Amino acid sequence: MTTGTQIETIDLTSRGELPYPPLVDRMDRAMSALWRGSDLSTLSRSSGTGASLQGDECILLEEDDACTISETLNQQVDAHVLHYLFGEEPIKAYIKLIPKTRRNLQEELRIYRELYDMGVTFSAEKVRENFSIPIPSTDETILKKQESVA
Repeated sequence: MTTGTQIETIDLTSRGELPYPPLVDRMDRAMSALWRGSDLSTLSRSSGTGASLQGDECILLEEDDACTISETLNQQVDAHVLHYLFGEEPIKAYIKLIPKTRRNLQEELRIYRELYDMGVTFSAEKVRENFSIPIPSTDETILKKQESVA
């Protein structure tokens, strides 16, 4: 602002109410939409009530929390503990929290198959990790896809 600029003050005395309740309500909804991709009620309706939560919201939150905690442990704890226990050996272990409630594995598998049919390549390790399939040890019997004879 330059010298001599006039500033109009806004009266923020609450008199028993929050200042600008519609603005506060709108910002609460906007923040909810930004963080969760959904708002607390329909913004287009003036009298929207209830919540428009997505059906799998709890699962999404649980998976997101497990991923965040796993990443934090991997970055801030795992390496220190492993270096303390095993010295400067290369780190080959990590902590991964697996939530109790799982996503729709059938749907995920369908998506992987469609992407594969479109030519998308995947890391076998990442696919195993995503579906919690351990790498078989050398002394285990390994199942392989049988090739069809044409």
